[in-house]
Amino acid sequence: DAPPFLAVFSPLSHETTTECDPAEGGTVTGAGIYDYGTTAILTATPNDYYSFVCWSDGIPSNPRNVVVTGDAHYKAIFLFNGLPQYTITVTANDPILGSVTGSGTYPQGATIEISAIPYSGVNFTGWDDGITDNPRSITVTQDMEIMAIFEKIETFHCRESRESFAWHDLRQRCL
Repeated sequence: DAPPFLAVFSPLSHETTTECDPAEGGTVTGAGIYDYGTTAILTATPNDYYSFVCWSDGIPSNPRNVVVTGDAHYKAIFLFNGLPQYTITVTANDPILGSVTGSGTYPQGATIEISAIPYSGVNFTGWDDGITDNPRSITVTQDMEIMAIFEKIETFHCRESRESFAWHDLRQRCL
């Protein structure tokens, strides 16, 4: 008589792989080695400014339960929704003294240029945040209000005089 045979069975293992399209659109969890007949739970998580659309086979469920019957690959499809938009408001402390450019709505991260244009007889002294560059570049990170500070140039009209006087006396002697 032949000795009895003992059959030992182990479940077949299969690999479930995942990817994102586009790669920067998000992440997927749930990839790995699974025993035949078990359930893999795949979860697609979009990154900022992206949304999950569906899996490459058209299934929109997320998370998604997949019964493992063999090696399989799943691709999460993400849609770029665009960067947030911010409003930049550039004003003059007195619109009679000068004008400004650069106001508008811009996407986050954009670098824009603002400028202050003083009218005749006026000086641009700086922006209300203390920066004096003109024109000036700004990286858009949030809604912003920036004011240009203009000052009228003081002028003096002197009467004719033959007197000699020092410059510091000019103010006192002029109208």
